[in-house]
Amino acid sequence: MTKMLTLTMTLFLSFGAYAQVPQHVELCELEIWDEREAAFAQEDLLNIKQEANPSAIFAKLVEQHFATQYEQTLPYAEIRQQFLDGGDNDYNDLYIHRLTHKASGKVYLEVKSYPGDNPYGAIYTADGYKMLATNSDSSIDLITKNGTFSCYEINKDKYE
Repeated sequence: MTKMLTLTMTLFLSFGAYAQVPQHVELCELEIWDEREAAFAQEDLLNIKQEANPSAIFAKLVEQHFATQYEQTLPYAEIRQQFLDGGDNDYNDLYIHRLTHKASGKVYLEVKSYPGDNPYGAIYTADGYKMLATNSDSSIDLITKNGTFSCYEINKDKYE
């Protein structure tokens, strides 16, 4: 009976631990700069200051990013004007990167700007249709069906 109870508890605890690890947990490696560089290959796909006519999906991602950050809905062309010389955000940058996780080969899109010199943005599936995580001041939060999961829970020993 004791063996059965021990086995049941072990299975229960194992399932509980597994259930708490969210999908795309590898994105938590983006939170620590050295891990980010070691774990992901990055390709720059868009610099808002240089790209006047992006693809439809890139324009949509920039528009979503801007609406989230500034609570203002504008078309890409008007957002871009704000980032050019003389615009309200000319001090700021806005990029879209393709991130490829070196170990798994998974590909993500990252939309990121730097208001106040710290990164702010979101990470999407490779096609740009589903947001998987947010980035606020280099703190990554994974989006789960139960809310958000702070990568700090995984990385906290790396900050000390």
